[in-house]
Amino acid sequence: MGLTNLTLFLFVIISLTFYYLLPRKYSYIGLLLSNIIFLFYNNFSIEKLVFVLVIFLTSFLSSILMVHFEKKKKIALVVSIFIILFELIYLKYTNLFLTTSNIIFKTNFSLIKTSAPIGLSYYSLMMISFIVSSYYGEIEEKNPLKIGTFMIYFPTLTSGPLIKYNNLKEKLDTRVKFDINNIFNGFVRSLWGLFKVLVISTRLNLFVSHVYANLDALNPIIILLAIFLYTFELYTNFSGSIDIIMGVSKMFGITLPENFKNPFASTTITEFWRVWHITLGDFLRDYIFYPLLKSKAMQNLTKKCKSLFGKKGKKIPVFISMFILWLIIGIWHGGEYKYILASGILQFIFIFIEDLFSSVNKKRSTIARLICIIRTFTLFSLSMIFFRATNIQEGIDILKHLFIFNGDLTINFITIFDLIVILISLIILLIVDNKMDKVKEIINKSKELRLSIICTLILIVLLFGNYGLNFVASDFIYGKF
Repeated sequence: MGLTNLTLFLFVIISLTFYYLLPRKYSYIGLLLSNIIFLFYNNFSIEKLVFVLVIFLTSFLSSILMVHFEKKKKIALVVSIFIILFELIYLKYTNLFLTTSNIIFKTNFSLIKTSAPIGLSYYSLMMISFIVSSYYGEIEEKNPLKIGTFMIYFPTLTSGPLIKYNNLKEKLDTRVKFDINNIFNGFVRSLWGLFKVLVISTRLNLFVSHVYANLDALNPIIILLAIFLYTFELYTNFSGSIDIIMGVSKMFGITLPENFKNPFASTTITEFWRVWHITLGDFLRDYIFYPLLKSKAMQNLTKKCKSLFGKKGKKIPVFISMFILWLIIGIWHGGEYKYILASGILQFIFIFIEDLFSSVNKKRSTIARLICIIRTFTLFSLSMIFFRATNIQEGIDILKHLFIFNGDLTINFITIFDLIVILISLIILLIVDNKMDKVKEIINKSKELRLSIICTLILIVLLFGNYGLNFVASDFIYGKF
């Protein structure tokens, strides 16, 4: 049940009907049933159900134990987090470890064939957040059905965003009354997501896929263009899926945290990652980076570094913690070294260099700011070569092709019509991203304008979107994480 599939929207309509028809006290049960049906519709199995139940029961029982056994709650915290991480690592990263062992130590381990349940990486982190919040007394939830509804909340299973229990708690306890504005606003947001995915991302995929498959026959200028366009493909694919998810949630009266905020206006890689996959960054900052930086080992290291190198020495523990953070981010993105390099190590290197050469004067002219934006976009795009490539070696080969000045400069593998649609759509995308707050304000003020936007987006998606019986949409890029 893909996010751009008509089946999803029929499913949402049915789920909304039951959600609002049920007595307010039990509406969350209707949502839980929708979550379970969604799970089983997406190639679910009894084996995968066991994996889901392990995390659910671990989280629920540990939260109960923390309330009734105050002196043992640290043990409950450590054990429950260990069980969740063990399952996550086993299902997502065992093959990475086995492959590494086979290469380095010449072993002959067979790879495991067990596949992870949909959304495992997302709800594993969400339940760790739930357990930690329970440990600190921020949450005291005894209803297992509400905990289960939060854990497998169906809109977030495919691509996130990462949410905390408090994002849903109010709606699970006392659902708001039916509000037609939520339906309209959610529908607009979902249509905007469909525009990004079906009109922009799938069209960009045609261009990028052809270039990556024919590197030897194409000029480096075309290859570089494809590298840049893949960044937009990745963004429209991921943020478009999030828009659909946010829109569906809004129809249920649930407002999820934003996951993107105009990333292509960023002047540094540091700034870029603050507004790209925001919920993942917030989670890892709160639960990995800060605790690591405040640990006794890092505090002692800070003192030693300051005594040896002066004030600048205190940055050494920060960079060590930051490297660990980015290594984890890279690993989270997938059980392959290409993800660790693209989304982890390279991003750390960029941020490290930015810090070393950061300007004392933060004020920049318009031209200087534009140059910084282009530099940031270029660095991120180049790092995503490895994200898109089959493996690191292929990524290196793609970089080499940027310096082989031969091949065809003509773009005859995509129609002029498609190129025009891409260009106009990207301009619209960047304008809306840059003025998003203003756009939301205008939409909320005028019902007539909102209706006009709905009709316009529907028409654009129907006329220019890639869909239909013979069309097979590519998987959501972040859906497998």
